[in-house]
Amino acid sequence: MTLRSRLPAALVVLVVFGQQVATVAALGDALSPLADPFSEANAIRSGEGYAEQGFTLHAGLPMPGYGDRFPETGFRLQGAAVYTHYPPGPDLLVGLLTKAFGAGHVGRYRIAPLLVGLLSLAAFAGLLARAFGPLAAAGLLTVCALAPMFGNMMHGLHYQGYAFSLLLVELGLLIRLLGPHAARRPARHLAALCALGFLQGWLSFDYCFLVTFAPLPFALLWAEPPRREGIRRAALAIVLLGAGFTLAHGLHFAQVVAFHGGVEAALADLGASARQRAAAPALADRLRLVWEYATLHAPSAPFFSWALPLAWIGFLASWIVNRGAVESFEPVRGRAAWHVRRGPSAAAVAAAFAISLAWVALVSEHAADHLHFLPRHGFLFYFLCWLVPLASLGKERASTSDG
Repeated sequence: MTLRSRLPAALVVLVVFGQQVATVAALGDALSPLADPFSEANAIRSGEGYAEQGFTLHAGLPMPGYGDRFPETGFRLQGAAVYTHYPPGPDLLVGLLTKAFGAGHVGRYRIAPLLVGLLSLAAFAGLLARAFGPLAAAGLLTVCALAPMFGNMMHGLHYQGYAFSLLLVELGLLIRLLGPHAARRPARHLAALCALGFLQGWLSFDYCFLVTFAPLPFALLWAEPPRREGIRRAALAIVLLGAGFTLAHGLHFAQVVAFHGGVEAALADLGASARQRAAAPALADRLRLVWEYATLHAPSAPFFSWALPLAWIGFLASWIVNRGAVESFEPVRGRAAWHVRRGPSAAAVAAAFAISLAWVALVSEHAADHLHFLPRHGFLFYFLCWLVPLASLGKERASTSDG
């Protein structure tokens, strides 16, 4: 691919990144009104605690009530109260940033999530281009950027911006593993997925279904029964992503055990929290919450806005007109080459829809209390809706290297 062919995708990346740089400049050292200020305040205070008291105090668990910064926002915990119910990754990151830049320099802390966001966007763009060519990659990036959630929490200091950036890299790697012109030697891609699973687990718990089962829609889309290698790769990717995520939570559990001084006390602590978060409402209430997420919260302005119904329309239109039974993944010169048949594409989008709403359906109490960021999970579904029609635009021969 020439530099000129890469330019459209690069421009999309720079526009999204530039918007976030402008947001950070306007915020100064204030909390972000959009990127979960409640959790940001907790992380900033915890970071000061780490920087001033050390990273090993309380088995490395955070103190979100430490100090007096942003006292009206976040948990109303006192002093050295320790929070045991969430992986400490975001708090540890702010602790390192506080060590590097000094206490209170919140605007400087945002350099880290911005840098992770930029590198992840660039990697995502590159992986799309290698699979589908620069035209389709630019189209996919453009429609992704139409959704406000695509970049609007990139500057956040808690987990949401980091987790979404890593999810983009995961999706790109899955396309390289399972999609057109898949890498012939997948070992390093699979190792990278395991590492991404661990990092995601160290950042949060509510991405568990999204991260672990993201390979499934791609397997349904491309890894058809004749392609046994693709099915094997998809299964292995799910296992490795889940193993990495689980390992991170196992490490967090070990922290809680060390803090409480025993396994029994740790299980009682985390078990009570889990039961509260996964409290089982009546089935009708659970279904209503899922319906509201899909039809009310996800299409709202901070998340997907009008881009979500547009994605539905784009997918349905392509599904209706796609009557070919193209078995080859090779683009066809001079016309759009449909890489998938109608059945697999519908199954893939349906799977993405189910995975995007799995946390809402299964952990309803937590989902009901976190409407301000959990609709972001819908990105997997949104991306698959656009992947089906736009991947077919790749008329250029994509890279067939092992990279």
